[in-house]
Amino acid sequence: MSLEIVKEVKETEVEADTIKKEASAKAKQIIQDSKEASAAILEKARAEAKVKSQETLQKADASVEEDEAIRRKQIEAQGKALADLASAKMDKAAELIVERIVRG
Repeated sequence: MSLEIVKEVKETEVEADTIKKEASAKAKQIIQDSKEASAAILEKARAEAKVKSQETLQKADASVEEDEAIRRKQIEAQGKALADLASAKMDKAAELIVERIVRG
């Protein structure tokens, strides 16, 4: 009977060792899978961040171009107003010069 018990104990130890090795292998695989999943998630997040950054830069560029166009129109309008004012003053100046020459 004691040989039978020793045999069962050894079989149980072998079985426990096998279970332990399988569990260790599964744990290593889970860790590897987790690392790969984490790397994929990180890569996806980086790609999304890059796209978002590019979109933000494009929006900023468009906004700058829009502001530039508005300011250019304002400056052109101010320039035209100054040119019109200068033209009106030139006409008046010419009239004054002609009057002084004619009157003597």
